[in-house]
Amino acid sequence: MIKCFLTLFLVSLVSCNEFVPYLTWTNMEELSCKRPIQFHGAMNIQHITKEHYKKCLAPGKPNKLLIFLADQLTVEDFTYFGRNEKSFEKTKNFIKSDSSSLTASVKPIQDLKSIQSYLPSADVEVVNLKIDRSTFDSLTTSIQQMDDIVWEKLNNIGGKYVAVLTTDATHSVLGSPSERHVRIRRQSEADNKTSDVLIKGPCVFMKYSDIMLTINVKRHVMVPDSNSTQVGNCTDGNNTLILSLKSKDDASIKAKVRMDFVMKRFKTSAMDWWFLSNVTVDYNQFNQKNTVVSLKSRTFRDIISAPKNWSLVCGAPPNMTKIFAKVKDGMNLYLEFTGLQVQPFGVVNNTFGRALDCEGWFTIGIWTGLIVTLLLVTILTLGLCMIAQITTMDRFDDPKGKQLSIPQQD
Repeated sequence: MIKCFLTLFLVSLVSCNEFVPYLTWTNMEELSCKRPIQFHGAMNIQHITKEHYKKCLAPGKPNKLLIFLADQLTVEDFTYFGRNEKSFEKTKNFIKSDSSSLTASVKPIQDLKSIQSYLPSADVEVVNLKIDRSTFDSLTTSIQQMDDIVWEKLNNIGGKYVAVLTTDATHSVLGSPSERHVRIRRQSEADNKTSDVLIKGPCVFMKYSDIMLTINVKRHVMVPDSNSTQVGNCTDGNNTLILSLKSKDDASIKAKVRMDFVMKRFKTSAMDWWFLSNVTVDYNQFNQKNTVVSLKSRTFRDIISAPKNWSLVCGAPPNMTKIFAKVKDGMNLYLEFTGLQVQPFGVVNNTFGRALDCEGWFTIGIWTGLIVTLLLVTILTLGLCMIAQITTMDRFDDPKGKQLSIPQQD
């Protein structure tokens, strides 16, 4: 079979919640309607059937109309997975060998077999394809299987054909583009990510993946023991969040973490910034008497901070600590968050505001690289300066003249 395909329609790059992808191609070569590659957004199916099927393809008298009907197929399946060379690999091979193509998307079609009326010489065969969207891996596998089935079917067809790949109105996945993007682009993260703890209070919003409390050398993974409590009226610049926690592995170890947030106006930047001013851990272990420890503010004050109405995002903030010089003075304490996001002021519509990353612009690695580079450049500069000061003698011995006398002392 001659492997020269004319792609007429490819999935649209336009994300519109009322449209579905529509891809059709043919192996008929002798067509008068070949054209350069064109890209269109939403198109009407009647325009496609009349202008391209009836006027362009029907005169070629194709023997077969093969309709691949994939349930829950979306435009984003093509625009997202199409970036991967392995996705739709076999279908892409058809497209790359064509002399023209057209990009379009259509509204869900109620009766796809009605297309046959514009191609009276073709027999219709409908191939139903299953798309599993339960997980990201399942969706990826389904896309690959769909590509294999299309390739297998087309290679077993003799003669001229027209192929269509789309979804019908019954199985289309509609909804807002953002919802469909979340279904694909965020599915992988959702499958592998552990459930975060989200605290939605009247004033303070906080989300974290894990909290670890280290008492001396023993590290405990802490989980919520009861609902958190909050103190403050959200407007006076002082809000407090109290977390009630217990050890995941030992229920006898419990702790209450009090976090005080303060809003302050800085004259230099003329902006209001909030920061974590104080952290107190009230804990007990083995059902003994409670111990209250105030952690050192220098381990968190300058880090857990952001402008007003902003949230702070920190994947792995430094440990909040209290270290005693002597064992008899008390137990060393380390409080560690992972996947932290917090906003104690200016929460609007029950969601976090604009996020500030705690990493900043210059990391330790960048500073180390800059310092080492500066040191090497300084050494190189000094070396070049020393080499530039090397001079040769301005006079030399003349065998015919008087011998040079070079005094050894000044």
